[in-house]
Amino acid sequence: MAALDDAMWEFPGAYKGDLIKMKSMGGDDVHIRHGEGEYVYSNSFFAYAGSFKRNIKEGKGRLLLGDQDGNDNYYVGEFKNGQITGKGIRKYADGRVYKGDFFEGLMHGQGTLQDTHGEYSGSFNENYKEGQGWQRWKNGDEYEGEFRQGYPSGKGRYLTSSGELSYEGQWALSE
Repeated sequence: MAALDDAMWEFPGAYKGDLIKMKSMGGDDVHIRHGEGEYVYSNSFFAYAGSFKRNIKEGKGRLLLGDQDGNDNYYVGEFKNGQITGKGIRKYADGRVYKGDFFEGLMHGQGTLQDTHGEYSGSFNENYKEGQGWQRWKNGDEYEGEFRQGYPSGKGRYLTSSGELSYEGQWALSE
């Protein structure tokens, strides 16, 4: 996978990499991104380094998602049809880090999320903790069981930070 060239940030809309020649609808020769390359979007907030297939992000790559505050926000992993889809790692500007499966930019499938509350490992459905999972909070307490819409719901057990069983049984959807 290509590493992003820092100098390219000075040229919004710039592309450096492999091209192929094709015919446009009007019959003119055009060159499109195909293969390995680096692209800085015209807004200068986004940049991509990785594989292209007929001008679309496809395969492995790194997408930098800048913001005006200079926060570290990126995705490294698989792309399909230009979308963040497949296995990867996403670091969010607010400090969250997710490693696992994505579908069209959302946490979807199996993965691990670290955030200000602690760490969760298990199933995700469209960015929500959904299905079987394990959560450890910053204070050391743990929950293992079913989740629904991001919260413990269904069969599960809760352990205190000392390892003592606090509750085991059915959980109702709660915040």
